[in-house]
Amino acid sequence: MELHSKPVIPEYLEKIIRYSCSKWREKVKLAMCTEMLSRMEVLFINLAMTISLSEALMVSLKPHVGLSPQEYSEGDWKCEVALPTSFKEANNMGAAGIGHCNGILCLSFEHRPRSKEVILYNPATREFKRVPDSVMRLQSSYALAVGMGYDPKTDDFKVVRIWSVDTGVYTTNRVEEYALSTDSWTRLYNTNARDFLFGDDCFALFFKGTYYWWASKHRDKSSSVILGMDIGDEVFNVVSVPDKVDISKPNGRSLAVWRESVCLICCSCTCVDIWVMMMEDGFGWWKMQSIRVLEEVKPLVFWKGSELLMEMMWSGKINSYDVDKEKIENVKMEGNPVRFSSQAVNYVATLVSIKGDNYLT
Repeated sequence: MELHSKPVIPEYLEKIIRYSCSKWREKVKLAMCTEMLSRMEVLFINLAMTISLSEALMVSLKPHVGLSPQEYSEGDWKCEVALPTSFKEANNMGAAGIGHCNGILCLSFEHRPRSKEVILYNPATREFKRVPDSVMRLQSSYALAVGMGYDPKTDDFKVVRIWSVDTGVYTTNRVEEYALSTDSWTRLYNTNARDFLFGDDCFALFFKGTYYWWASKHRDKSSSVILGMDIGDEVFNVVSVPDKVDISKPNGRSLAVWRESVCLICCSCTCVDIWVMMMEDGFGWWKMQSIRVLEEVKPLVFWKGSELLMEMMWSGKINSYDVDKEKIENVKMEGNPVRFSSQAVNYVATLVSIKGDNYLT
């Protein structure tokens, strides 16, 4: 009987094998990410600052194509979405697209004074759900911002809302979270929200289980910061930003996702700088590229893996900039969007029900 001993592999060869395997895994991950991006569409959300109920809420859908941007007629990319009948008692309201997770869109409306009503909407099924009212709605409270996320551990959609509350003695921030599975709000304690100042519509992004918000430190109002709140521990933590980078101007900053990493986009009248987060806790950034522009731009979203969609301030056009080829092209659409009203998300259709009791027509 022969005994076969385990072959001895030299240490240097083991290192080469481990390195090769890690590189192979990275290539497979990048290929899977590229395949996923190829199935994505870009959903443009055009919301006027004030919407009359005699008008429709415009949500424009730009089909994703593998070729260079081409011209699309209005019928190819625009669809009208009627507002829910429950809002008909209001004359007008401010509206904003808050976020998107797994095919579900979150819209926020200034339906009542000092509040931000929330509607969940599935563009694929045209199903909507109005999120129930909050127990935090008081005469002395003011809703600052709304953010949307998804918890993979519980397979549940979540909505976070930040309130400014005047207790009569002092003003503080309070946070609540809505879960689609229970259709109810829960107040979150020990979030550190009181240590920061939040402006209106300060939600920036949800990615890989973390909400990202714009804020400033309570003791230093001139110090703008990025806050990350993990969907698990529900605590606001400061995310470091690159040295000497100004994120104080709302129109000059943006957070986006580029190839499975969070990136910070800082804009000026002549330049757009793109920084990529090297670690999920924000301890390191590298400057990927600086884009020279002739007019001020509003970054929207990355698509096709390497192309940044931007809305031009003066012309109102949508441009696509390829960060690999360093080439910019115009995405031609019939009927330019309202200047600085466009929002965009990478969108994959889903048939998941959001338990709506009605359908938009």
